[in-house]
Amino acid sequence: MQQNWSGRTAYGVATVLALAVVAGIGGMFVPHPPVAGNAGPGMTAVPPGSVQQNWSAYGNTDGGSRFAALDQINRSNVDRLQVAWTYHTGEIANSDGNGAEDQLTPLQVGEKVFLCTPHNNLIALDASTGKQLWRREINATSSVWQRCRGLGYFDADAALPTPSVANPSPIAAVTVAQGANCRRRLFTNTIDGRLIAVDADTGAFCQ
Repeated sequence: MQQNWSGRTAYGVATVLALAVVAGIGGMFVPHPPVAGNAGPGMTAVPPGSVQQNWSAYGNTDGGSRFAALDQINRSNVDRLQVAWTYHTGEIANSDGNGAEDQLTPLQVGEKVFLCTPHNNLIALDASTGKQLWRREINATSSVWQRCRGLGYFDADAALPTPSVANPSPIAAVTVAQGANCRRRLFTNTIDGRLIAVDADTGAFCQ
């Protein structure tokens, strides 16, 4: 008798689950009325005193905030933006089977814009005019994944970033002699396994 009731219970549970699955699948094909939004996308206010001067890291800040403290361009005028200038690197990133693509995020520091090409060639442009200031040929090559995904920037005269949380490993100051080259430098890791540093002001290799 106990086994009979156990069997009936199991069949009952299985039947209920099967009906629930069928009802759920059927509900996917029933038209649902649209849900009207009651507000537009939220906007983040620029903190008082914040000044957006540089974009010196992939995510703007060392913490990767990706937030630009700018309010001149907004949703009311973005459709009226016009191209200020264009620049051609001379490299065509059409893939020939090795995945060659432009995937970098340019950096902007002061009046300079820094970028790298799929062959890790480094270029500095005037931010206002797009004029090339210098170009450093690296010409890295690879049979696969031919690309440069970005640059690192370091300024020996800039204040060291302060961690927002306790850090058991102290941040050591970096000393660069006054007058030495590469007080401001760019770093790139090439697709053929090299780490290269150049002077951000001139494009010369750092020693």
